[in-house]
Amino acid sequence: MSIHPKANHRRRCLFRFLCRSTLLVLLPTSFPSFATFREKGVNRTVFAPWLYRKQLMEFLHEMLLDGPADAEVLLTGNPVIEYERFFDRSIELLLRAELCVLPFTTMIFIWLVREVRLLVFPPLVLLCSLALSAACSVPLAKWTPLSPDVPPAMISVLLAFSLDYSLFILSRFMENHSKGVEREENAKILVCETGHTIVVSGILIAIAFFGAFALPERNLHSAGQVLGITVVCCMLVNIALSPSLLLLFGWRFVETESPDSESEREALMGKEPRKREKREQRKAFAKHKNWFRFMRLIERCPRGAVCLVFLIFLPLTWQLPKLHGTADIYAALPRDMPSVLAMRELAREFPGGQFDPYFVVLTGDTLISEEGYKAMLQLCGMLQNVGVDSILGPVYLLDRSVDWQTSQRWQSVLAPSEIHQTYRTVMASHVNGSAVLLEAFTDFLPRGSKGASWVRAVRQGLEIWQGEHPQFTASLSGGATLMVDAQDTVMQAVPLYLLICISLITLVVFGIFRSLLLPLRLAFALLFTLAATFGTAVVFYQTPLLHGLFPWLANYDGLCYEIVPMAVCIAIALGLDYDIFLVSRIVEFRKEGFNDPTSIVLGVANTGGIISGAGAIMALAFSGLFFSPKLLHQQFAFLLVTSVLLDTFVVRTSPDS
Repeated sequence: MSIHPKANHRRRCLFRFLCRSTLLVLLPTSFPSFATFREKGVNRTVFAPWLYRKQLMEFLHEMLLDGPADAEVLLTGNPVIEYERFFDRSIELLLRAELCVLPFTTMIFIWLVREVRLLVFPPLVLLCSLALSAACSVPLAKWTPLSPDVPPAMISVLLAFSLDYSLFILSRFMENHSKGVEREENAKILVCETGHTIVVSGILIAIAFFGAFALPERNLHSAGQVLGITVVCCMLVNIALSPSLLLLFGWRFVETESPDSESEREALMGKEPRKREKREQRKAFAKHKNWFRFMRLIERCPRGAVCLVFLIFLPLTWQLPKLHGTADIYAALPRDMPSVLAMRELAREFPGGQFDPYFVVLTGDTLISEEGYKAMLQLCGMLQNVGVDSILGPVYLLDRSVDWQTSQRWQSVLAPSEIHQTYRTVMASHVNGSAVLLEAFTDFLPRGSKGASWVRAVRQGLEIWQGEHPQFTASLSGGATLMVDAQDTVMQAVPLYLLICISLITLVVFGIFRSLLLPLRLAFALLFTLAATFGTAVVFYQTPLLHGLFPWLANYDGLCYEIVPMAVCIAIALGLDYDIFLVSRIVEFRKEGFNDPTSIVLGVANTGGIISGAGAIMALAFSGLFFSPKLLHQQFAFLLVTSVLLDTFVVRTSPDS
């Protein structure tokens, strides 16, 4: 006796059901549109389904507390997941993680600034930046609702850029002080030179964030606005408050002795350029021996250094064509949320889509006819080839197909009463005039990692089916369809977003430095960083490389599409941040009369340690997102930390040579 594979699968599920699991399905009934209740002596009217859903969720969660002692009771479903999202603890965990990395950033500050007492300024500047950013973002949050993923990103961006800008200013302050520069002149240099660099960096980064307006997605709009405002606030506070504080109080926190007097500096400026160049190189060698030796090595063989970097990262860049985004809604949810864990357990015990079907809506005047039944059966065959567990509709009763003759026989009064009543119920609920509804149940979670590819395959099949049957139309909804549509809309707008950002950034860089070659070099370096970063992400998130250490990664596949444009945006911004700081110092040395090679060597030697420390601080600031239970945050952190480390320790040295 042969058994249908689908029926056999259901028997296995039923066996597990009888042996280990009991599944209770709660189906919602109709709710009134609005409900009125009295609170504190005032009658309040609310949207009734929200109120009843909240009350139902509270009741069910309270019931779980008194569950059987010898059984594990799990509660899941899309309404439960939406309810538990209101209790997301991601921000709390992120704040704890950021507090854990602060000691490491403090050590980097001490190592680079060499003056512990000056460390009272960065926290003060950080708090002022936070207050100003919050003051500007709160009204925006009232006007445009913010995604719950925006505040964690805002905190990381605020911490990263505020500390980076403070490091730039404090390190330059100590450098000027070591040269014997007076207080007023030191503050002037901080505002005119370092402040100019910070302003340029802030403008370019803000362009990258505000460019999110080109993306047709409200959450990305709000994220771009908030992060752009955060960067602008960090920029303004650092260029206005930090030099003022150092001018008023900085001299009290540093040693008064200086190796270079003012008369020595003036005498040095009057010497021949060649002697001055050698003296400056000796000073750079004395202060930055390792960086000076490194740059001398690269100066001897610049092409070899570039080729070596490309050969090292070539395997990663080759992975870039394999990159694909995913519309997995569970990647944006805490993986330890009880309802998500219960949903994973449900998918292991039963067909994942059994209680969350996809809906295929067919329209046509002749669907309820012999011709229509043949067309619908052909469509069901396509769905089975794509991958479904069962189908419910006029032409399919879960695992059994129904042709036109069988349909007519079951609807007649001569059919067995049970079959007659069942089929009549299905016809009443799935046929409405010229419209027919087919429910497709998948054996995987329809809103999970496999949902997007399944939706695209089915839609492609529906287009072919409509081409063969032009008198009918078909549309797909439910499951991951909404996320897939949002993903396609956003990704189609990414080229326009990149074009706008890169064009504006190029114009700003050209207007400031008056160089056509510099924007091209910046673009080349950024493209290399992005290719290597996303290639690394492919290896980590689309291969089983880390499944041994993190088994839960096997539940996901690909990068969350929401983070791709924002990660590209921030990677561009961070690359420009360090490049502008480096190029500005090179330009300073060039204006002092040094030739190009010497200016590059001195620029890298003098800024190498600062940029390395700033990159380490930036990576630590964003690494707090790794502690979030959401894969979306973790992937965001991975892309940012990888791009920062690549740009800091690789791109800014070899390409500049």
